[in-house]
Amino acid sequence: MSLRKPILIVFLSSLVLSGCKILYPNRMLQTPKDYNYTKQQTFVPQDITIELNDVLQMFLYSNDGFKLVDISSSSTSVTSTGTATGTITYPVEFDGTVKLPLLGRVMLAGLTIRQAQTFLEEKYGEYFIKPFILLKITNRKILVFPGADGSARSLSLPSTTTTLIDAIANVGGIPSSGKAYRIKVVRGATNNPQVFLIDFSTLEGLKQGNMVLQSNDIVYVDIVQRPFLAVAGLIIPYLTIFNTVFFTYITFRQISR
Repeated sequence: MSLRKPILIVFLSSLVLSGCKILYPNRMLQTPKDYNYTKQQTFVPQDITIELNDVLQMFLYSNDGFKLVDISSSSTSVTSTGTATGTITYPVEFDGTVKLPLLGRVMLAGLTIRQAQTFLEEKYGEYFIKPFILLKITNRKILVFPGADGSARSLSLPSTTTTLIDAIANVGGIPSSGKAYRIKVVRGATNNPQVFLIDFSTLEGLKQGNMVLQSNDIVYVDIVQRPFLAVAGLIIPYLTIFNTVFFTYITFRQISR
């Protein structure tokens, strides 16, 4: 029996020294202890700017809103897979143009939603009496990792006022395996992102939940570390094999005497 104890000690020691990569291989977006997080700024409402690869939905009315023609619901379109849909969408193509009914290709990239609506109302004024345009961008999304295995979600960003607390609520809240006091919001280019650290564990910290999310933001809730359970999950299969081999060896040794 004296052989088992030192082997087990060596094995456990190697796990501890190896750190979180073995115990928690599914952890993402880890930052050093001295990481300089971005300070959260006061939100100032801004209009959305139309960008390349955005997908637009347009509603067209006449007489300053009296419904005459609703392009997005009065017709159907066919997707690339041949499936008919009840809503027509218009992609912003590689050159910044959008192909619209009657107008053909028009440049919309770089304009805000309000600027684009005003521009299109002028253009459609040649065909309709006092046209009224509503535009929506339908493909803007955020990614939310709430801190539980297999629960990550991709959420659409319906407005310019979707907050962090809205996103957390949409994925069912923070599970018992997540840290409410360590919520990271990653924003911007992947080679040099901004990282905000949010604390939802207190009412005072919950005020940070009013942080307004932007397209392509990543919301990540840190996972609670349970070293004992993690180590147990790793060593039990190996310990079972070791015990089987060890007792088989002892049995054969006793038989051979």
